[in-house]
Amino acid sequence: MALRHHRSMQPKDVWEGVEIVRAHPLLGPQYGSGVRDLRSVWMSLLGREAFRGFVFEDAADSQVQRVGVGVSVFVSDKFLIDMKTQRFSWNGPVLTKRSCAAIPRCFQTSRCATPTPMVG
Repeated sequence: MALRHHRSMQPKDVWEGVEIVRAHPLLGPQYGSGVRDLRSVWMSLLGREAFRGFVFEDAADSQVQRVGVGVSVFVSDKFLIDMKTQRFSWNGPVLTKRSCAAIPRCFQTSRCATPTPMVG
């Protein structure tokens, strides 16, 4: 594998990125059934200032294959305090669950193809 580059995540990358997380031997089990919500959460966050998603690609032999994803998000002080005062847990599933509860219903179905622009 010749990892050539990374780039910003685009809507077309989300499905495969979620599959990479689901299939990962450590991350997949941490998310459990919550991995189903990652697609709608990532789609709703793409393009927002507080979210960054990246795709890592292998470009060997003129074939481009996605081999990894990375995401980062800014959180509120309250969320950070909650995470630090509770027993230690993997933050990804908690962020996914809270974000999923806050996003519009259309992102919780496969019919939505693009994120809603951020308001305010």
